[in-house]
Amino acid sequence: MPSERVALIEDDDETRAACAEALRRAGMEVVAYSSCHAAIADLGAGTLPSLIVIDLEMPGESTFEAMQTIRACLADAVLVAFTGHAGDAWLFSALVAGCVGYVLKTDASLSIVEAVRRAADGGAPMTAGIARRVIERFHAPPESAPSLSVRERAVLSELASGYSYEQAAARLDISLSTVRTHVQHIYAKLGVKTKSEATARAMRLGLIA
Repeated sequence: MPSERVALIEDDDETRAACAEALRRAGMEVVAYSSCHAAIADLGAGTLPSLIVIDLEMPGESTFEAMQTIRACLADAVLVAFTGHAGDAWLFSALVAGCVGYVLKTDASLSIVEAVRRAADGGAPMTAGIARRVIERFHAPPESAPSLSVRERAVLSELASGYSYEQAAARLDISLSTVRTHVQHIYAKLGVKTKSEATARAMRLGLIA
């Protein structure tokens, strides 16, 4: 049986080295990256493995935007989130972005090796607790979507794509203060306090793609 090729995108040197070593000992071929930028460069060269384990939070990068780019260019991409964040906003944002699995770095009940094996076999690697939360979300009564203006949706879409307030203002040709005002209104309407929470809820309600 040929070894599985795995891309590991993780900015922490010790974590990246430990995970890569564990995967290699399990007989897998690992291509390790310290940033999404490096992985995207190999994507352009056609050498990025299709099975990808990605840390969700890396300084100075939008991993969600990177996942969108990867999925747009690599039709058979299989993404597994590898994170220290256990909150619903991160979980559902990752699933909406296309991840088939969600692995918590702090939960030893699902090793990185087992998660990759499950993903390679067509499964959805996540712990029982994470899976239960996903199922409960589907069983929850439908939420009524608040009304966002066209401009508010545009601002939220820019932020969800990984752009900063300043970049969103430039791209939409509006002032920075206007962006901030729109964000305050968006948070109030959605009942959230952070960009990741706003993105997750807006995607869940179909307010943005």
